[in-house]
Amino acid sequence: MRKGKNAYNLSLQVNDFLLAYDDLGEGKVPLIFLHGFPFDKSMWQPQIDFLKSSHRTIAIDQRGFGQSIDETSKLSVEGYADDLLDFMDKLQIEKAIICGFSMEVISHSMP
Repeated sequence: MRKGKNAYNLSLQVNDFLLAYDDLGEGKVPLIFLHGFPFDKSMWQPQIDFLKSSHRTIAIDQRGFGQSIDETSKLSVEGYADDLLDFMDKLQIEKAIICGFSMEVISHSMP
């Protein structure tokens, strides 16, 4: 079992900005929650509260939303996918269950 940091409002340097995230619970394969436009990671709080006792749950603020402030980069679905891959690499997450909706379903289902 891999434990999360069991903390809210963490940040990690991803590509060229600080990505904000919550990392709670423990489990072999984490659940990563991706918010849709124009929300932030807090939209997933009821699901995280329910699942964190049995799974590692991670909710991120995508670039330009919530606490992941980036006022200079051009936002794109490809950029969001790159940010997610860099985030997972830095946390040494090789496999995850991705839960998203809206623009995130499109960007993270790309080959």
